[in-house]
Amino acid sequence: LGGKGTNLQGGRAPVPVVNQGPGFGKTTFMLFAAEALHDRIVSQGRPHPIVAMFGYNDRMSDSLSLVVDSAGRGLTTGETVALRIFWAGLKCMGCKDVRPWFEIVADVNVSFVRKAQKGLFAPTDAIRLLRDVYGKERDVLVFADELLKGVSSREASNGTELAKSIYTPMDENEANVPEQVKTHVMISAMSYERISMTDSGRAILNLYMAAFNVTEGAAVAKEMLRGFQAVSNAPEDQKDVDTYARLICGLSGGHARVLTKTVNKLSIVAKTESRLIDLKDWTAVYEAILLPDVRQDGTDKLPNPVLEQILCWQMSKRRPNVQKLLNDTISTEERNYSAADLIHSGGLVATVVQTKKRRKTAVLDVLPVVFLMTSGDTAIPRGGALWLLTEL
Repeated sequence: LGGKGTNLQGGRAPVPVVNQGPGFGKTTFMLFAAEALHDRIVSQGRPHPIVAMFGYNDRMSDSLSLVVDSAGRGLTTGETVALRIFWAGLKCMGCKDVRPWFEIVADVNVSFVRKAQKGLFAPTDAIRLLRDVYGKERDVLVFADELLKGVSSREASNGTELAKSIYTPMDENEANVPEQVKTHVMISAMSYERISMTDSGRAILNLYMAAFNVTEGAAVAKEMLRGFQAVSNAPEDQKDVDTYARLICGLSGGHARVLTKTVNKLSIVAKTESRLIDLKDWTAVYEAILLPDVRQDGTDKLPNPVLEQILCWQMSKRRPNVQKLLNDTISTEERNYSAADLIHSGGLVATVVQTKKRRKTAVLDVLPVVFLMTSGDTAIPRGGALWLLTEL
């Protein structure tokens, strides 16, 4: 991942960017990718790599921007990323008594950062220090999760500067020298449109985390329901189980986190009441998804005019192309909402659809239960294929 050498097109190796909105499995995918890359390196007879995996999401307590922007700190983005990579490397490699990141944010001293060994001026310095600690013959895996949450604002220059600081260590990899130690980089972000690769000589390797289609989502829901022992295993009930699993996928819009949380919620309720899930009670699925800790599409925080426009886009047979959607603005009495800002902040998800004419269109992802809720339908109609399933 991320070598300096030429690729099949003769250019510099691209930067892998895992992208999609919240809850589609970016972090999980990066964990699996790190494990797979680790195993591949070891299978080639090389030492176990040094891992520095870190993220800018809520689980990391505070974002990198707090260090960059705090008055009097005086750290550059490069210095801050270097500190973050070195800290993550120590944590991931099992070093004991490493201070929590929020304490580093509060107490970081510029002179300490610049005097550490020969100075943590850039991410390459952090990687050099990690190799000094753990072995100079080891590859380094730098995986940065939720990049755009690491900047104080989501303007292109900020995201670009942060991304460049993280993938710059790839420049030290030699082309076509398998025996040389390398730095492997992967980034995730809710959208990569605001990470400019101009003048970098690299492209973005777009690893887009698509929503489940009905078949995929139903298979996951069905496997989970059986794993929880929440549904009947009787052969005569399997058709109802299949339909129920498709319903869960349909109402969740193929959103991985919402789907799994819905199954968890339904299974826990059934287990608490010492019963199997009632496969005829479709309304229970609807009610479970609308719970605050399950539904996470962001639309519950939006005013009605914005929601109405999004629903109009989603229901339209002629959906806007990707660029038009990003450039659109929705006006309300209180303020104007930029579709691009809603997507990049994680408030909404933009699902890209390729049409038969190879034209890429985009749909702002609103959970299908929102259609039912806005129309006042709290009871799900029985019989026949649900129309909303055809949207997937």
